[in-house]
This record gives sequence, structure tokens and C-alpha cells, in this order.
Amino acid sequence: MAINALFCTDNSEQSVDFSGLSISVGSYITVSDFTEGSPELDIFLCAQITDGNQPGSSFSATSNVYSSCYDCLVQNYTLVGMVDCLTNSITLPVDITQFGYIPTINTVFNLIIDVPSGRNAGRYSGCYYVSTVTQTSEDEYINTYSTELGIINQIVSSNFSLTNGCNECLYGFSSGTESTICEICCPCTTGETVTEVVVPHPNYSNGQNQSIIQLDAITLGGFNGLNN
Repeated sequence: MAINALFCTDNSEQSVDFSGLSISVGSYITVSDFTEGSPELDIFLCAQITDGNQPGSSFSATSNVYSSCYDCLVQNYTLVGMVDCLTNSITLPVDITQFGYIPTINTVFNLIIDVPSGRNAGRYSGCYYVSTVTQTSEDEYINTYSTELGIINQIVSSNFSLTNGCNECLYGFSSGTESTICEICCPCTTGETVTEVVVPHPNYSNGQNQSIIQLDAITLGGFNGLNN
């Protein structure tokens, strides 16, 4: 069976039966396998149609048409899972409307999340990565997730690489080549050697609030400078 739809949450490809509807290629619609048999219990997945009708598919199209994947996901109970970078043990569900776009899996944010109620109630701040972008049913969203949802109070920064984002967010990164100095004994006696000393380096924040250690420079003043 040919593939004719691209699902919005993960770009996976599936075949969809148009169910007698007239649907244009490029349209954003919802589809379901209707396994639960009730609109409140079924999950209506968002997808973009890429080809013609594929009769017999387990996924059937609905008559709902949207302007984009994001528009569809906003209106069909989409959750973003945010995992704590430091411990990897806390996952906070956040409604996709908190972002204003579809976040990419593994993208890292330095942010503040408020959870008003539920088992994880409280304020969370620090580095979190996107673990999942998933859709749920109306019933599950209202009765299971609505009291557990996090509200993003502030996004401090989000410009972190996907490969090393958590480390960069948590600990910053360095630039340049390591600078050292030689501690010379004066006067030197027989058997004494010249000692190489690692010196303090300047530490600053870039436009994304990331900590950067400048390895090719030396801090002279201040509480932790070389001359103190």
C-alpha cells in the first residue's frame, strides 16, 4: 500500500483512507484509527496529505482541515515532554501552545516552568530537553494531564546544539587554546625544575546566556585573578 501522508509530530509516513472525502494534496487534516469508538476517547492525529487516496488503510481521514501542522496540533491535544538535563528523572508535560511552534526532539532549553498542581507541583528552573511531541485524546488530556501541565514562565535561552545541548546548557563551553604560564624558581638550585601552571581564564555569557570560558586569555584582577 502506497504512502500518502506525513504525520506532524514525528514526520513518520503512513497511508490514509480519505473515507469518501475530497482532500487535496498538501492539505493538513486529522486522521484516526477509531479504535476506541468515541470522539472523546479516540486520538485524532495531525497529518499532511502528500498523495492521493489509499483505500483500506487503518487510518481514516476526518473532515477537519487546518492551515498548518502547528494549527492542527494546537487544536488536537498535543503535549511536549520536557526532561530535566541534570538528573534525567523528571519529565514535565507542557501544552504545545506554550512554545508557539513545534519544538524539535532533543532541543535543549534553559527555562523556568511552573506546575500549578498535581504530583510535580512547584517551580522548576534550569536545563530541560524535548523528549517527545505527542497527541492524546480529549478524555486523557482533560482527566489525566490537565492538572499536571507545566506553564513556561520564562525561556532564558534555547540556542543549544542537539548533540551536546545539555552539557552546554548546564556547564557552558570553552573557546580558544589553553593558556598556561611557567613558574620559574629564582634563584634555581641544582635539581629544581620550571613548573607549568594553569592560570585563571575569563568567563562570560554570550547572547544565549551560555557560560563561555576563554582559554586563550588570562584573568589578572578580581577575586580569582592571577594577581590575587
